[in-house]
Amino acid sequence: MPIFKQTGKIIVNRLSFDTTTINSLKKSYFAFDTETTGLSAKTDRIVELGAVLFENGKPVQEYSSLVNPHVQITSEVTKINHITNEMIYNARDERVVYKEFVQFFNRALNGKVIVVAHNAKFDMDFLKNTLERLGYSGMIYYADTMAIAKTKLSLSNYKQETILKYLHIENPAAHRASSDALCCGMMLYKMLTMSNPKKIDPLAPLCPKCHQPMVLRSSKTGNKFYGCSTYPNCNGTRVYEEETMPICPMCGGRMRKLKSRFGNEFYGCSNYPACKYTKNIE
Repeated sequence: MPIFKQTGKIIVNRLSFDTTTINSLKKSYFAFDTETTGLSAKTDRIVELGAVLFENGKPVQEYSSLVNPHVQITSEVTKINHITNEMIYNARDERVVYKEFVQFFNRALNGKVIVVAHNAKFDMDFLKNTLERLGYSGMIYYADTMAIAKTKLSLSNYKQETILKYLHIENPAAHRASSDALCCGMMLYKMLTMSNPKKIDPLAPLCPKCHQPMVLRSSKTGNKFYGCSTYPNCNGTRVYEEETMPICPMCGGRMRKLKSRFGNEFYGCSNYPACKYTKNIE
């Protein structure tokens, strides 16, 4: 049981994504997420927290609660997470919530079960600050699903919503702690058990249909073309541009030769319409 003192001490340790960590995660982990009044763990406060215990890749227990930290939520924050001051006013005081939460989160606070979160330092800083301020002590070992995704996937960005879309996981309540935590845990287990990712050229264009990276393929007649890396879920294709084509200075993609409606040739980025950079052919 985490020790309660007037001033607590939470030790937070980030784990590397090695064999020991992977084997432990395949057995169990807590997926965790917070919604907050702002970005500073020192001056802002958690207004909602969610945690889901996974065992063998399956969610088995869940904790979620709004929290009244007696701090106002700005309209800008409400636009993101849809949590209002009225909702917080009617929520339980943070001391009541965290007394209950540490019971559920006990094995994580004792360092026996790994915690996972997306862009985890943000959530861990808020959790550490809150628990210490309320007088709790413990030790947390955590892994960051954003960092893990970068070792397993080749995507245009590593936001949670981008990874969920790539892995075909639906989040019914994005930017709410419980739903984000559940999806984070589901996302992690898919990445833990997936086969080796496809080799994707960092200069390859993005799919015009789903905006995921494309891979170079050959047709039955031997012609090269770009096909979506998520095929057969998406069958988007693009014309293959020779490696001698210049690089787009805006997004780093490969340029391709195009013709204007007046018949003039020019270079256009292969990532159009995401990138609309053009260049005259000299």
